Amino acid sequence: MVSCECPEKPDPPYGPYDDYSNYDGSDCYKSISYIYYCHNGRYRNISYTRSECCSEWEKSSYTSNCINFSQQNDLIEMNKNERFDFYNSLND
Repeated sequence: MVSCECPEKPDPPYGPYDDYSNYDGSDCYKSISYIYYCHNGRYRNISYTRSECCSEWEKSSYTSNCINFSQQNDLIEMNKNERFDFYNSLND
């Protein structure tokens, strides 16, 4: 068995974020998302995934119109699955 140093978790790209999601799967799979409701006039979801312990983080991003204050309040009340559905609806 080969051991290696796992790459450190990526820092939030735009500083303090509005929402965060983290998934730790089997075989060292990890996913991290930093969500900004309105950063420089845009909604931004910056995600990093790592498929194996020794693999580098892969970055992906999605931008859209800002999420308004009312939607932000709604998000606070949502559970994880409802948030997932809401964020996916932004792609429609």
